[in-house]
Amino acid sequence: MGDGSRLDEPKDGSPTRGRAATGWLNRTVLGIGLASLFSDVGHEMATAAMPALLAALGSGSLFLGVIEGVSDGASTFAKLYSGLYSDRLRRRKPLAFIGYLVTASGMASFALATSGWHVLVGRVVGWLGRGARSPVRSVLLTEATSKETHGRAFGFERAMDSAGAVVGPLIALGVATHANILSVFGYTLIPGILAALMIAVFVRERPHAPQPHARLSTGIRALPAPFRRLLVGVGIAGLGDFSKTLLILWATRAWTAQYGFRRGAALAMAFYVGYSVVYTFSCYVAGVLADRLPKNRVLAAGYALAAIPALALVLPGASFIKFAIVFGVSGLYMGVWETVEGATAAGFLPAERRGVGFGALATVNGVGDLVSSIVVGALWTHSPLAAMSTVVATSVVGALIVGASKIDPSAVRSLSACGTTHVGRVRDHNEDAFAVYDVENAVPAQPAGVSELPTAGPGALLMVCDGMGGAAAGEVAAALAVETTCRTLSRSRSDPDLVAALVAANAAIHEESQRKSDERGMGTTATAALVRGQRLLVAQVGDSRAYLFRGNDLQRLTRDQSLAASMVEEGVLSPEKAKDFRRGNVILQALGVEETVSPVVTTLELRPHDVILLCSDGLHGQLDDEKILSILRDAADLSGRAQALIQAALDAGAPDNVTVVLARWNG
Repeated sequence: MGDGSRLDEPKDGSPTRGRAATGWLNRTVLGIGLASLFSDVGHEMATAAMPALLAALGSGSLFLGVIEGVSDGASTFAKLYSGLYSDRLRRRKPLAFIGYLVTASGMASFALATSGWHVLVGRVVGWLGRGARSPVRSVLLTEATSKETHGRAFGFERAMDSAGAVVGPLIALGVATHANILSVFGYTLIPGILAALMIAVFVRERPHAPQPHARLSTGIRALPAPFRRLLVGVGIAGLGDFSKTLLILWATRAWTAQYGFRRGAALAMAFYVGYSVVYTFSCYVAGVLADRLPKNRVLAAGYALAAIPALALVLPGASFIKFAIVFGVSGLYMGVWETVEGATAAGFLPAERRGVGFGALATVNGVGDLVSSIVVGALWTHSPLAAMSTVVATSVVGALIVGASKIDPSAVRSLSACGTTHVGRVRDHNEDAFAVYDVENAVPAQPAGVSELPTAGPGALLMVCDGMGGAAAGEVAAALAVETTCRTLSRSRSDPDLVAALVAANAAIHEESQRKSDERGMGTTATAALVRGQRLLVAQVGDSRAYLFRGNDLQRLTRDQSLAASMVEEGVLSPEKAKDFRRGNVILQALGVEETVSPVVTTLELRPHDVILLCSDGLHGQLDDEKILSILRDAADLSGRAQALIQAALDAGAPDNVTVVLARWNG
């Protein structure tokens, strides 16, 4: 709340989001994509060779189903709690880094396996790491791009992941052809470590307001109802989403009788490579389609496609054409599933619920994988027709539910906001203060960088105060105004009253000034903006200003409550002479000076991409509205605009403290 980000602090590293959607492939998206590529090379090497290893160890379909089911169950546990835990952290990136390392270690441990349970333990360890990183990766992707490009970003990540699924089995096939099967697993450690390094080197995380009091039960209950309905459809479809290692095993067994075990296993791996090629193509195409069409409809179509390979599997024979349809269409629909599920969920989730939301999505998928891998594997042993009938039924029902899902716009609207302040060129201490505040969760934004704030419920608060009173009294008044306003709004979050909060701040400052002689007469200006849904309410006391930047136009939302401004309005003073008016700094009301105060209120309806600017007179006293407008037009991202405004005031001399709060309504 108080001092905020200084001009000499490092940039937040967040990607540019204010201009065209063509800039979606930034270093964060690229880093996550490369991490997925290398990680998938490693664990797909292990996945392609694992059925042959299990067959050599005497384990069959049921045990493979158990391995996949238990591993997915462990991953599910990790996904849910990783998503929730990441909401409590200011930085999610280290959690993703550790997850990639753990996955690499688990896959490499297969090289030491001498029995089936060794494979089970290694797979569980690897999938715990995979589960821990998955929701974090989804949040990082979401926050690195705009909602208009989520499909392409998720599609790129899935395409890179699936490119690894092409390369990995080919490497496994080459190694297995010239060495023993255990050697394959030892080599998986190399790409696994490279994956973790990609996260460490390339990914730049946007700081977010942590939710230190986030709890699993309250987090799940707080998820929007449309998102919970989406989860139902995803969960039902997932009940038929058995592990594709079962396809490799079934193909291996079908061809072993005709070609022998070694060639049968090699053919199954080769067809799995074909699956991965189709999957790679499908991921990117699905992402592009999801950015042009309703995402839930694209996802529903992907679910429905799962019925085709299921029906093909129950046909008699072991022809290459049959398995080409099975592996090819499976790659097609899985590319849609894994790309568009995340992109669809991003549109249903408000910023402050993304961690637990993506964790819940991953958990639902994990439960589906756990049930489907065990059930489908067991049913196949007794009746392939029953197994595939289950897959068809769950896929079709899930497609119908997801296709009918609708987003509630009010539940996912958010505000991207940042604030910064500077002492100026003349003064030796800063008497300004600002707030960028999540009212519902009573969480101030971090002092540096751009934060995402929810606008549903009690909304988000933006505030700028310019203290006065000599010595340190002005600084005390400004900080107390911010603290009291935030606290008052959070206490009455069911029906927040911004004017009442400023009145409470006035009383707190006045009482404090009467109690301490060295603070007597202190006060502060206050301009506060409360964003709830689409509605903006601005309350002003003093001469700190609020502006609205819409399209290419700048609109002043407040009138300076100063002697000079009053004389200009009455025609006594011209605007040109007001700049040099000797008593131009005299304001007509301030918080804390008198026992009562009357904030002036302005309300309006926001439109997508509207930018709200709050500033102290240290900015608007040095820069006219045209100069402010030109800076807002030229700089793309919020952080860059805020820094440019501060720098322009400094270049103009900045005799006073300068404070800027900027926010973009994402609509």
